[in-house]
Amino acid sequence: MKRLFQPFEQTQAGQKAKQGTGLGLPISRQFVQLMGGDICVSSTVGLGSTFAFEIKFSPGEYCDIETSHQPQVVGLAPNQQD
Repeated sequence: MKRLFQPFEQTQAGQKAKQGTGLGLPISRQFVQLMGGDICVSSTVGLGSTFAFEIKFSPGEYCDIETSHQPQVVGLAPNQQD
């Protein structure tokens, strides 16, 4: 568990699958830490793992955005019905 957030570390299941680089969790942790928080994990063998993070943020202000642009069809893909 202590190695989960280390770059290029993989679980035994990940090593057997021979896919991925083991960078997902370290990158996720760095993003969360950049936002002033941290990420943690709890795991139960045979049941799975739960990852959680906390970050501090301030609610933004509400603004009503008017949309006046209406999408227009400019063409159809080949062999499509009109």
